[in-house]
Amino acid sequence: MQKSNNIYCLSLPIGPKSLSELDSTRNKEQITALKFWITENAKTLRRYISSLKLDVRIDDLTIIEWNKHGEQTEVYSFLKETLKSHDVGLVSDAGMPGIADPGALAVAWAHANDYRVIPVVGASSLFLALCASGLNGQSFKFNGYLPVGNQELKKKLAAMVSDVKKDNTAQLFIETPYRNKKLFDEILVQVPGSISLTIAFDIHGNNELIQTKTLKEWKKNQLKWVKAPCVFILGNQLQR
Repeated sequence: MQKSNNIYCLSLPIGPKSLSELDSTRNKEQITALKFWITENAKTLRRYISSLKLDVRIDDLTIIEWNKHGEQTEVYSFLKETLKSHDVGLVSDAGMPGIADPGALAVAWAHANDYRVIPVVGASSLFLALCASGLNGQSFKFNGYLPVGNQELKKKLAAMVSDVKKDNTAQLFIETPYRNKKLFDEILVQVPGSISLTIAFDIHGNNELIQTKTLKEWKKNQLKWVKAPCVFILGNQLQR
């Protein structure tokens, strides 16, 4: 039997264009009602809630951070005590929590302890990129961050290309903004020209670019890279 209080998975905007899309009555009502939060970055959450101009006193909120430096035991203790009498909001630094995000562990804890998890509609850069790519949305794999070392990166790219050729599984991956160009340059060298690459750059941001070309075509196109999030997808374009 599920317990009475819930974890709400809410989205933070992934760029300026997300703000209007998240401007829904339900989203605002849920944010107004929640006083206890888990997030990657408390400053980002406070800034977003303040921007909505809701009847929320930021100082009254209890916010616990969970990022790569956070302690799982601290978050689990917070959930155990808070969910006895309150709902909890879960957000990622940007986009939907639980997708390429440590918040998935909080959701797993909730299921293991019979608490209901309620997702509230929002943006995910991974799924928006795949949606707009023209690559295989029926079979795909998210690879996270690729290895930094040259040999390990070469092996990983070769493995992804093998999967693309074997069963046309689209291969999604990300990189930190300051390494995007370096990774792109390495892909140009390591990946066969017949394979397609989607660059989904700064989705919902001011510099948004979503384009799919073969690696042969990308070699003829010079991109202007600025420091912004990017989703890369390797695959074969569906039959045109």
